[in-house]
Amino acid sequence: MKDYLLHIKISKRHLVILITFLIYPFASLPLIITEIYNRNYYALYYLAIFMGLLSYLWIPSGDLYRYQMDYEVIKNINFSDLKNLLALDFIYPWIMLIYGKIGLNFELLRFTICSFCYILYFRIFVSIIKANDYLNESYLLSFCAFLIMFFLLRFSGFLTGVRFTFAMGICFYAVYSIIYNDKKSGWILLIISAFIHFSFWAIFLIVFIVKIFRSGCNRIKTRQIVHSLCLFS
Repeated sequence: MKDYLLHIKISKRHLVILITFLIYPFASLPLIITEIYNRNYYALYYLAIFMGLLSYLWIPSGDLYRYQMDYEVIKNINFSDLKNLLALDFIYPWIMLIYGKIGLNFELLRFTICSFCYILYFRIFVSIIKANDYLNESYLLSFCAFLIMFFLLRFSGFLTGVRFTFAMGICFYAVYSIIYNDKKSGWILLIISAFIHFSFWAIFLIVFIVKIFRSGCNRIKTRQIVHSLCLFS
């Protein structure tokens, strides 16, 4: 089946959005939203990058400020001292170290993580739209579904691009891939999310139990479990 999020067809409108986005991203936002309404889902990539730009501009405070201070320390660690960063959730500090050694700032790290997580989230949305005949009945219905999914996210959390929200974005996509698409790659992503934030080992255990007992549960109950899992995450 055609994957609308991966299949990018260059058109005049696409070119206009690209040029406008490169010159002034905020001005391209109405064009991006219009394309999403028209189910030209390549525009979701632009929206994900736009959210990443907002993350880049986000002023550090609270936990985000603490992570920025950690970044300043970690980027000066030698690769020979990697053992000092070994823990149950070692992936995020290692990414910090790599970005620091390359000479990239913490804001760019947040931009990368935030954009990546939104892309994963939008892939879930497109998959749901393709599989649901009711949502495909009209542009308005599919667009309303997009708005609901988009605003369900806590902006302040996703825009900061810190460890928990990084793991949560990967976890969302992993759980969807496992439960709905039966993809083995979802298990790998779920394990990666747990190595980013240790609390997601609990999610791994819950999904594992759901898969074991899925044959004794109907699909509606399974979906209710998954939805509850995502909400409490």
